[in-house]
Amino acid sequence: RPASAPEATPTPPAATPPPAASATPRPTATPSLPPNPLGLRRWTLFPILYCIENPGDGYVSAEQFVALTELAFGVWGVPAQRIDACPPDGTGNRVGWGDLSGADVPAGTFEAGVTEVRYEECESGCDPDDPVRITRARVTIDRSPPPPFRTEACVASTLIHEVGHLLGIGHLEPPAMMAPQVSADCPTELTEADLAELRVRYGDLARPAP
Repeated sequence: RPASAPEATPTPPAATPPPAASATPRPTATPSLPPNPLGLRRWTLFPILYCIENPGDGYVSAEQFVALTELAFGVWGVPAQRIDACPPDGTGNRVGWGDLSGADVPAGTFEAGVTEVRYEECESGCDPDDPVRITRARVTIDRSPPPPFRTEACVASTLIHEVGHLLGIGHLEPPAMMAPQVSADCPTELTEADLAELRVRYGDLARPAP
């Protein structure tokens, strides 16, 4: 997610200590998803299990990064659960820090975060509502953005945006959380446009934070 050059450093929200990850559940099919006649890409197994790798490699503490990641999933409200450790074989849904300095973005912007999403196309016995479903995602947050963006508020904003991509939501017009670029105020609240895209995919299954 590219971000434009700031004029002032935003005030970060307070991060709460993260709860301990619980035992790994087994994702199960959820029959309460709404009809999806447009075949929008979405998850069909819940909770979405994810792990956090290298949480201490960025500009907030490891504890803050874990707490802000859990906050980001909570903002969208789709059932998700953090697991204790990332699989050693590189699989699974991952959230972590990385170097995005080489990203190809417009002049005067930088890539604050990137989400890679893998899809699986149904080939037989398919649900017409879900011909293509999301099966794996990886969220990377830039560990070295311009100094004014190195705040909890901006980590939270970027994580919320990238979790939106993880859920299958694309870019929307400003001032949506899913707008392609974010300014230095680093918003952390969903707009009606964001919520509409969430509901059309997940309906009542999603319980976004108020």
